Amino acid sequence: MQRLVLNIDDEELLDRLESEAERRGTPLQDLVLEALEWWVQAMEVAQDLADSETSLAEYELEGGIDAFKYFRERARGGDLQG
Repeated sequence: MQRLVLNIDDEELLDRLESEAERRGTPLQDLVLEALEWWVQAMEVAQDLADSETSLAEYELEGGIDAFKYFRERARGGDLQG
């Protein structure tokens, strides 16, 4: 186990964290760890979305067609050309 010392200079934030930990009946350390895990996961998801958007844009620049648009148009009986 590694140790991390966290100095929180924002008294209002620290009060809010302590209040939430108390409300949940959980140690402050667990609450902060949960928040950090949530934040890391949210950043990973955001990066995955950005990467997907970049890949799709590159694909479309090369003449590719968005599959959702293609199949939706086909279901309507249309013919989607690039």
